[in-house]
Amino acid sequence: MNKIKRAFDTVTAEDTLKDSSILFISNKLKSRKRMFKFRYIYKTAAIAAACFAVIFGIKGYSVLNTAVSYISIDVNPSIELALNKFDNVISAAAYNDDGAVILENINLKGKSYTEAVDTLLTDDEFISYTDEDSKLDFTVVSDDQNRIIEGIQGCHSYGQYNVSCHEASREMMSEAHSHGLSLGKYRAYLELSEYDNSITAEDCQNMTMHQIHEMIDGHSSHNASGNTENYRGHGHGRHNGRHNRQ
Repeated sequence: MNKIKRAFDTVTAEDTLKDSSILFISNKLKSRKRMFKFRYIYKTAAIAAACFAVIFGIKGYSVLNTAVSYISIDVNPSIELALNKFDNVISAAAYNDDGAVILENINLKGKSYTEAVDTLLTDDEFISYTDEDSKLDFTVVSDDQNRIIEGIQGCHSYGQYNVSCHEASREMMSEAHSHGLSLGKYRAYLELSEYDNSITAEDCQNMTMHQIHEMIDGHSSHNASGNTENYRGHGHGRHNGRHNRQ
């Protein structure tokens, strides 16, 4: 303001006109400064909002695609489902050729785990691997195992099969995968090895679940559902009788 006034000191004009001109110019400059400041704040806020959107977008994507629970489904096809914190399937992996055949024809990704289980258990290809002697094993790894198992037991198709549900640790799952086995088949191997320690995990790679269960039943039929120090069984369903491909 003072600089503007000094600039007008050398101008010959009436004081009123000079004062009004000085005020006009001063207001214009202030207006431009406010506009510049507003634009700066707006741009800064916009950049900050964009950064937050990217950060939260990445975090949200990470949450949606991070596995926190696992379900191994074994009858002879061996399939493992990985679930995010919202209980939705983020991946389905086959651990034998039979499981690969099943997953070629159905897409379980994005479904809730209960919907995925029902889809699997009503699939014609999956059903063709079962008969009245088949035993369907679910093995769950989760920080909330009981809730996941209750959800499985509440599936519409659960009661149609001779089913056992089991809990397992992440360490056991890592061991299973290191041997090239699904968690369910590895758990069955551990049960069998309690009766016959000459059986190895590698032996079980070439055995069907039906064969493993038959060997377990041969040693102790009353312990066929399997209770070990590392896991426990959770109930059974009924079987509806299907063509066996085991």
